[in-house]
Amino acid sequence: MITIPLSLDPKCKVIGALYESDDVRELSQDMLEIHLPSGVSIEVGWTPEADPNGAYEVLVCCGLEVNRKIALTTAAEAKLVIEGLAVTM
Repeated sequence: MITIPLSLDPKCKVIGALYESDDVRELSQDMLEIHLPSGVSIEVGWTPEADPNGAYEVLVCCGLEVNRKIALTTAAEAKLVIEGLAVTM
């Protein structure tokens, strides 16, 4: 499993990390949480968990409430997640 480095504002609170692996059984739904100073939260995980047909799922929420969803998208590769994070921030 490889940890993908992220370039984030130091004011962001980061929990977990973004991973890439040839063995999807190592990828979980609860991989990474980023809390921006603006109050926006970003959650990234692999869904369905450990499924070779899955994808990274990126959820953007207002605050910590997932029911206040701003955006939800999926990406097949970690580099696409990073590009999406750059646009979000």
